[in-house]
Amino acid sequence: MSIILAEKPLFNTVPPPTAEEIDQRQKQFRMDEIRKELQSEINDAFPNYGKSRYRNVYVLLIRWAKEEPSLPVSLELNELCEVFSLDYGFNTETWMIPENDCHNQLSRKILDFIGIGNDSRHDLKIVYYAGHGLLTKGRQPAWANISDPKNKAYRQLKWAGIQNTLEEACSDVLIILDCCASGTANTDDGKGITELVAACGFNVSAFPVGIHSFTRALITELRLLSGTSCFTISMLYNNILSRIQNWMPERQELLKPPLHVLLTQDRDLPRGIQLFPRRDKSPHTSGSSIHPSDSAELIDLSIAICQGKAMTTPEVNLSNMFAAFLTQGFPPKDETPRLDLNIWLKKTTPLADFPIETFGNWLRMMPVLAEQVRIDPGTIDICTLLKFIQNVLIG
Repeated sequence: MSIILAEKPLFNTVPPPTAEEIDQRQKQFRMDEIRKELQSEINDAFPNYGKSRYRNVYVLLIRWAKEEPSLPVSLELNELCEVFSLDYGFNTETWMIPENDCHNQLSRKILDFIGIGNDSRHDLKIVYYAGHGLLTKGRQPAWANISDPKNKAYRQLKWAGIQNTLEEACSDVLIILDCCASGTANTDDGKGITELVAACGFNVSAFPVGIHSFTRALITELRLLSGTSCFTISMLYNNILSRIQNWMPERQELLKPPLHVLLTQDRDLPRGIQLFPRRDKSPHTSGSSIHPSDSAELIDLSIAICQGKAMTTPEVNLSNMFAAFLTQGFPPKDETPRLDLNIWLKKTTPLADFPIETFGNWLRMMPVLAEQVRIDPGTIDICTLLKFIQNVLIG
């Protein structure tokens, strides 16, 4: 028996992938992971018409359990509670500071408040206080139940350390203080966005409860702005400042201006806290969407993210390529207005540490009404497609 060896193999052997091809496939795999993570990040943000950028908004209104008769802050606090709850649909709670162990009690309450919703970065926490305020000998802000420190019933707690705890929260935090010496800045770094709106500066006394009070102006402006779609805290502060500035008292005394301080900020994507008034009638809801009229134009925004030049995969299927091209190149069947946005990242962009959260926040700041945002895999441009057809079908 003799065996005749063929001069050429019966089948063409596939050469092993090169190092460059392996690296390309790894990058493509990572890009697919980024697409899925980013899609999950923005799924609950769209449709974005009449919808809050926050999933939930929680409000904590604080005052002393035994308020001083000359400073009945509960009158305005209760009214402010109704505005946040009824006009804005926020989850609102009123908490009173006890006289015994007041500092530790408030510290625990603030920690519990931060922990609501697992301290999600998609939530907003609002902390409001009305009462007496002062600066300690160390020039740190503090709160007191009564104005006379010689009184046996006098209690004081240090607010500076508790405010630092709020700044370290992952969620965005808005602090509103209606007390003396309330406008104190802090340069410490934090995790979320923290803004402070105070009745006065650190060395000034605030107006008491009444028509000239900071809370009265706050309530008025919040009610007026409840008819808008959304507004920033800077806009709210400007309206309060204009109202106080243009007020003409009988004795022509000058009213003390409030302060707005940005305590912590996102350095990668600077932004501000926004409030969204409620549009439906269901109580204590936040972030509920409002369906536009049938004549409203919606945008199906499809974003494709690639790295470097147009990326190709050696084992790509021709039919799949054509399907993807037709899907991305033509509008949907329902003829909804569509915008395709291709983002080509630099080759040096580190995919391992791609800023998913920052990119998601950037998409949430979109200045148009969008029905849907879909993150597609990296697109293949027409030149690459024609080259592929030439190599596969003709060559």
